Amino acid sequence: MKYDKLEKTIQKMVESHFKDIELPKNFHGIKVDVYPSKYGNVAHITLMMKDVFSMKDSDFLHTISREAKKFVSNLFGEHLRGGVSTSNTTIDSYENHKWWYDKQKLGESRNKLNFVITEEQYKKFMKSSPVLQSGIEKYLNQYISKGKRTITQKSRNYGNLREDWCVDGTETITSIYYFDDGNFQEGHLIISENLVKTIQSIFSVKESFVIHVFEEWYEDTMLPKFERIVGETGLSIEEIDTTSGDHECVHEQVKPEGITDNEMIDFINQNTLYTRQEIIDKIKSGERDLEDYYLDIADIVKRKEIMGF
Repeated sequence: MKYDKLEKTIQKMVESHFKDIELPKNFHGIKVDVYPSKYGNVAHITLMMKDVFSMKDSDFLHTISREAKKFVSNLFGEHLRGGVSTSNTTIDSYENHKWWYDKQKLGESRNKLNFVITEEQYKKFMKSSPVLQSGIEKYLNQYISKGKRTITQKSRNYGNLREDWCVDGTETITSIYYFDDGNFQEGHLIISENLVKTIQSIFSVKESFVIHVFEEWYEDTMLPKFERIVGETGLSIEEIDTTSGDHECVHEQVKPEGITDNEMIDFINQNTLYTRQEIIDKIKSGERDLEDYYLDIADIVKRKEIMGF
């Protein structure tokens, strides 16, 4: 049917959005119905319970319903001009009233669908549609809003810039910008394979499509913000990869209070192949700033502890 794809996409988005919420034991699931109105498409979200539920559960579901309505409106508002509505009910009650939604959808198909396309044509159309790209971009905006950015400056990364994004305790996005004698050469974006698979599952699209949208979104949305923070222009992404090696976030290293210069030099000496004198010479010549050098090595040590290499 005409609305199946949009209904399934919205349903997956809502289920994913609330996956970490502890729901009542009596909770059955979510059902989304999209149908036409004179103002545009309407999405109705039904939160279903297995049988009769308490007032406490009703109040909880009401709160969740409002959040679901706001979430779907933000992501799909341009495709749901008729609005978003919600209700809480039992499975039996929903099944008894489902005919009404079916009637609305059938009425629209009789009036406006005057052509037939194959399933394969429909899939190709949907996967190239701006609707899906817009939905994925909005999902990524919501996703990144929960994250924390860590930036590694050139002085601590061999003249290169690095940006890591930590979301829900896991480092999922990394971008590295390589320079040669101060001149930008290329950008490399690395994305968590699990994040890509999550988006694939929600939107029912291929990995290549997700990566294409991700790269465009990152360059258009995230890169300009990064350039403003680090004071650079002309950065770009030339290469994009996925990684299956998800790991806990490596938080920005800070200089311990009270640590002496000699203690920092000793730490660098213990965790690199440089002799103590070579380290001192690098600092005296201005090749390395002692604090930056110390924090650089501290970050490498921490990453080895977490990642195992």
